Amino acid sequence: MPVRRFYGILGLLIACWLICSASAETYKLSTGETLNGEALPTTANDQGVQIKIGEGQYQKVPWASFSQDDLKAFAKNQKMEPFVQPFIEPNPEARIKRTEVTLRQPPRLERPPRESLFGALFSSSV
Repeated sequence: MPVRRFYGILGLLIACWLICSASAETYKLSTGETLNGEALPTTANDQGVQIKIGEGQYQKVPWASFSQDDLKAFAKNQKMEPFVQPFIEPNPEARIKRTEVTLRQPPRLERPPRESLFGALFSSSV
């Protein structure tokens, strides 16, 4: 009986640990460091987002510190997308398409018919 209880408690602890570790994600920062934790979408603002790195421990991380892959993952969240979008670098095809310039000729005025100065003076006086 005590052995069963021990294994039951041990199994419950392992299950809780797996659930807690499954919600934590690994974020690669632009400095080369990695950060394990859970992003809190409700704390997202123009400066960055808070990452829950432990029980009662939070770290504010600026958007510019995240890798492009992490920023694209954040953009899938509706609450974070407006804050993240300015930091996502477009792929080369999108950049070319966005900066492509189409040249158009401006509309031109038609010139009046050519007349000589003497012809215009004499024809108006008649």
